[in-house]
This record gives sequence, C-alpha cells and structure tokens, in this order.
Amino acid sequence: MIFVYRVTAGQEKVVADVLRKKIEKDKRTVTTEDVEDAKRKEAGDRIAKTNELANSQPVEKRQAYLEAVPTVEKKLEELKTKDPESEDYTKAREDTLASLNPTEKELIAYAVGKNAIYALAAMDDMRGYLLVESSDEVAARQAAIRIPHIKGVLSKPMSIEELTTLVEKKPAALSFKKADIVELMSGPFKGEKARIIRIDENKEEVTVELTEVAVPIPVTIKISIIRLYKKAEDA
Repeated sequence: MIFVYRVTAGQEKVVADVLRKKIEKDKRTVTTEDVEDAKRKEAGDRIAKTNELANSQPVEKRQAYLEAVPTVEKKLEELKTKDPESEDYTKAREDTLASLNPTEKELIAYAVGKNAIYALAAMDDMRGYLLVESSDEVAARQAAIRIPHIKGVLSKPMSIEELTTLVEKKPAALSFKKADIVELMSGPFKGEKARIIRIDENKEEVTVELTEVAVPIPVTIKISIIRLYKKAEDA
C-alpha cells in the first residue's frame, strides 16, 4: 500500500534520508518476542518471506542474505525443541537472539512483519509530500513517529493508478500543436515569437518560423526552451 506523508516544503529529501536511516536501524532491532513469533510462524510462509527479502537485495548482498535463511531456520528449529514451560527456555531464546548477526536479525524482523516499510520516494512534482510504500497504515504511521518535518499521514492510501499517472510524465511535445505561437526563452532569439511548423516527439524538438522577421527562416530548437504564447486556434 502507498501512503503519503505531509512534510515541510523543501525538506522532502532530508526527511526521506532520515527515514531510510531509521528504518535500516529498526530492521535490526529485534527482540526475544520477535524470535518467539518467528518460531511460531509456519515455516513455509516464513521461508517464502525471508527468501523474498533476500532476492530483493542488490546483487552484491543477495548471496549473504540467501545463505542466512537456512541458518535462521536452523536456529528457530533448535528453539522449537525446547519446552516453553521449562526454566531454561527463556535463556535459550535470549541465546538465540544473541547469536543472530545483523543480516539474520533483518530476516527475522521481515518474517514477522516488523518495520514493514518497503520504499520511499520524494517526487519533484510533489512539494510538501513524501510517498511511502508500507504493509499497512499502522506501519506507515509508526515509521513517522518523532521524525522532524513530518506533519502527518494522509488517511487515504494512493492507488497504483494514481501513482502511475504521477510518475509517467506526459511528453513535453504533447503540450504543443502545429501552428501554435510560442515564445523563445533562451538562445540568440530569446524573447522572439515563432510559429511551430513541425514537432519531433522522439527528439523533443520543434521546428519554428520566427513571426517578426521579414523572411521567415525555419529554426529547429529544443522544446525545453519555448513556452506557449498563443494557441493555433486563437492565432
């Protein structure tokens, strides 16, 4: 699920960096209760989730995570042989936790659904907002606790369709049509008006004719240096 944080405008990337560091730290903050929950969880489901996390890692880290999965499973199976009512069970659980390395702790945390924040994105077109992919609203709100510049979490999650519309930018060429009058914003003809005679969407270029010269000469320029002055139908 994708949720939206309201943040101080201009601080979106700062907040994203702070959140990433917090989430990375929290992933390794595993308690003995988490170990207990992982032990109780069905092994097949647990292995599927931990393998999912391992395979999502960058190539250089993936092997270490994949190798950690059977190690975690072995330690949890050893714990299952202990009687929860016995006096040494608590110590065995604590020993299991103490023996986990950071990668193994992250696998445990992921298996029991702890710190279920998967991704963050600060969009240039969304000043004052930050996107977060999370397992649910509770996880999204918990991650935002005590983070400077986060003002709140929008209660309604964003749909995939809404996100797709946001990230798939409309090509600049589609904003103009043949015969539109435009103004050049830079280059040797800065400030001049021109009429579009051809549009190349692939190269994001337009060919224009200057309207305020005695002999119109076609000039090919980048779309990024023009702005609409008058629509063709109004010209």
